[in-house]
Amino acid sequence: MRNVYLVLILCCLVGCNHKTEEGKSLMVTHESIQLKNDYLGKPGPIIELDKKIVGIDYELDSCLFYIDMETDSLYRFGPRGVGPGEFIYPYTIQHLDKNHFGIFDLQARKYTQIQIKNHQIHMETPVPVANDKTSQSFDVKQISSNSYLGIGMYPKEMFVFMDSLNNTKSSFFEFPYKDSSEKALKNRLRAMAYQGRLVLNTDRNRLAFTSIWGEIFHIYKVEKDSLVLLNKSEKVYPKYTVEDSQDGYSAPMYGSNIVGYISSTANNQYIYLLYSGTKLEDYAKALKEFDASTIHVFNWEGKKVQTFTLDIPCTNICISSDSQVLWAIANNPDPELVKFNLPTIEK
Repeated sequence: MRNVYLVLILCCLVGCNHKTEEGKSLMVTHESIQLKNDYLGKPGPIIELDKKIVGIDYELDSCLFYIDMETDSLYRFGPRGVGPGEFIYPYTIQHLDKNHFGIFDLQARKYTQIQIKNHQIHMETPVPVANDKTSQSFDVKQISSNSYLGIGMYPKEMFVFMDSLNNTKSSFFEFPYKDSSEKALKNRLRAMAYQGRLVLNTDRNRLAFTSIWGEIFHIYKVEKDSLVLLNKSEKVYPKYTVEDSQDGYSAPMYGSNIVGYISSTANNQYIYLLYSGTKLEDYAKALKEFDASTIHVFNWEGKKVQTFTLDIPCTNICISSDSQVLWAIANNPDPELVKFNLPTIEK
């Protein structure tokens, strides 16, 4: 695989009412979930799905798992490989409804919808989500049965809508830039520097984009096969160089860069962002995976409504549909699932 994926791989390695004053944070305490029958390898993104926590495991041969929260038991599925029903590098996971979720395979360039019901797993036929324009997507989300939204290293665009036959239907916006000099760079090079996370609300008609580097946060409204920008906050831009040759292209980061939003989750009420603020070089010196203890909570108009401080650093988060529980992965020191009971946020 060409070096365009170097930074992507690095990112993977490396109940009472309370109203908080502006700038204040509320400490919340974790509860460790002791699995009765198995262990986590190197867990990635997670979601909640009908009393289950479903996630990606980057280390083990079975690269997907779910934890039954009624029995605290772990189940593995999704073998790693190139055959039918197998995955090469599942990179992101998306909640679809009570029993369904989607997996985007970064290297296989496919999106697979999966059902878990009564401990039975059914995988739909994967949808190819790559064509001449979208062959290098960082992430793909399903908007509807015949609409998929991709973000990636496209010629001029930041977002592309595709149908279930991987035909491009529409495209929108370009990657951020801090000045005219950076704007002059090729969009695909800026894409490498402004990689980030996409998260949708439960109804899939709102979308939030957050950058891994710096502090950049966008909110969009989804209207059929188009996006409308609702809010944009770009407080800190990344510092990087660019490498563009016949062998590939990349945007190596300076060690002084701030690691920004490392995980995001949302429901119809709020967006929850796990924010680091630590320098990349400090993670490198400590040989640490990206983790953080600060959760910024926004409404879908872009207003910050709460900040939580977690009592243990976490790597990935997901919120319950009722906003009462935040689930997370923490290295303690081995990876484990933890639970935070959140107070009600006053609107």
